[in-house]
Amino acid sequence: MTITRTLRRTTATTAAALSSLLLIAACTGPGGQAQKPAEQQSPSASSTAAENPATKAACLDFFGDPDYLSPKAYEILGLAGSVAESTDGDTQFFASGADTLRTVFQDADDSVRTDVEPLMAWFQDEAPKGSKADMGAFADAYRGVAAACSGYSQAAAFDADPSKGGQKSAKLVCSELSTKPQTLGVFSTANVLPSEMFRVVGLSPRTVSADDMDTVKRVNDYLEQQKRAVDDEGVAAAIGEIQKPFTAALDGDMDSPGLRDAMDQFGSACSSAGFSGASDVTDSESGDLAG
Repeated sequence: MTITRTLRRTTATTAAALSSLLLIAACTGPGGQAQKPAEQQSPSASSTAAENPATKAACLDFFGDPDYLSPKAYEILGLAGSVAESTDGDTQFFASGADTLRTVFQDADDSVRTDVEPLMAWFQDEAPKGSKADMGAFADAYRGVAAACSGYSQAAAFDADPSKGGQKSAKLVCSELSTKPQTLGVFSTANVLPSEMFRVVGLSPRTVSADDMDTVKRVNDYLEQQKRAVDDEGVAAAIGEIQKPFTAALDGDMDSPGLRDAMDQFGSACSSAGFSGASDVTDSESGDLAG
């Protein structure tokens, strides 16, 4: 298993969905209860998925359900994250994002392809601007695709509404905390979360900088959210271990023990939960990741 750091020039990289409300309709018969009009009844997400197999396949492929090992969405996020670090207008390079989207969703419903078009256009027209690209427009376009797929994919549903409550599969939480680019996350970079956390509280023991306290709080809040949402007690406990240097700093103890042991526990907990993407880290004090 390997935590992969997203590089600047990479070309690779809820199902709590907007599930439709099932209206309870009683048949006309004894008791005199009238049936709800058909136009007031909404199909469930599962029936929608059954009626649109190509769209379902595209959404699951893009967002990586159910294993979340190498979602194409992460490739798109990593590519977009590298845009802010780019000073040259490499139109062909960033157009690869549009090519990926076009290939994945080519057989999806017209309505879904319509929601994908703004994200494709962003890679074609906005991304070549490099550091001047409108990342807010990217976020809106990406979440538009997530919303379109939220009836098929748990990952899509949470991406469409990051504040969404409810339980979250351990595999998805493990994937997000170990291999998902932070383009729309706490750090707003193309790097994965552990790489950025190490720079704040260290892989090995270090003193947390007072200048990083805003980041410490944001990371702690995010970890707390994931700990409460995850459906696996072992993974939740491991996230709690990762939190400790952050909560300690917020309480005034700036001497971080580092995250080496906590990340080892997290990798083991994720493996037990069925996610094989979290892994060991290097001995680098800079916080670089293995792989």
